[in-house]
Amino acid sequence: MALKEIRVPDLGSFKDVAVIELLVAAGDRLELESSIATLETEKATMDVPSPVAGVVKTLHISRGMTVNSGDLVATVEADETVAKPATPAAAPVVSAPAAPVTAAKPVARTVNAGALADTADRSATMPYRNNVRVNR
Repeated sequence: MALKEIRVPDLGSFKDVAVIELLVAAGDRLELESSIATLETEKATMDVPSPVAGVVKTLHISRGMTVNSGDLVATVEADETVAKPATPAAAPVVSAPAAPVTAAKPVARTVNAGALADTADRSATMPYRNNVRVNR
């Protein structure tokens, strides 16, 4: 089993984000995409997901601490069955005959120019009338 480092995901422009809750401890089992910790910015809270399944070996953060993008959160002993994607057996490639390509016909639509009258010069409260003229 390989040791994997889990880091704080990209936080955008936020710096010194508070760790408000730890959801795992050393020795806990993690599933893929399970939450490790909860972070709080001025605008929102977010969970740090686990990119691997395995057992938490070391937590590098604690509650009340501040972190930035890329900081080390935990070291996980990753399960080999989940960490490495299974490669399917090579199957023979059978190509189907190509379907004939037909050109799409352009669609033309006639629009009444009066319906496209400029509404920028009219008040939003003025009811729409077909006979309104806009003088420029």
